[in-house]
Amino acid sequence: IPLTIRSRCQHVAFGPLTEEELTRFFRASGLDDDRAARVGMVAQGSIQSALFWLDDGNFTLRQKVADLLLGPKKSFHRITLCSEQLSEDSRKIPMFLYFLLSLFRDLYVLSVTGEMEKVANKDLGDLLRSGDFDRNRILSAIESVHESIRNLRYNVNRMVLIEGLLLRLTR
Repeated sequence: IPLTIRSRCQHVAFGPLTEEELTRFFRASGLDDDRAARVGMVAQGSIQSALFWLDDGNFTLRQKVADLLLGPKKSFHRITLCSEQLSEDSRKIPMFLYFLLSLFRDLYVLSVTGEMEKVANKDLGDLLRSGDFDRNRILSAIESVHESIRNLRYNVNRMVLIEGLLLRLTR
């Protein structure tokens, strides 16, 4: 947008929608109650994010990534398979990186408060409670995800970026 036009524009910021507002929106759009509630819960206030998570493939991969990071079965083979799936489409990567941030935020909140009500990814509650992460490890994981988000801006090999991140997070 040219500076002459931009200087006459006003920036209007909208806050995130509540989980209830998203759920109501998707119910009105024709989704069944369970699916609308599930998408409203994981969308973190964004209709664009909700539309991404409506894709069953993305939602299933979200569960696989959470299992890989927080579950008992960690293997190089599983990391490689998840990395391949995540890096197939460059549009998926930012959404999954922000999911990882929310996942580790939830771990941190649980480690401090112990309250599931304050967790964004409530559907992953069993995995979150079983995680053996100490606070320093959680903060290190959050920094690693932020570093990956920064590196994504450059022309990097997406597969190597995601694989390296998942390897660091599963240590």
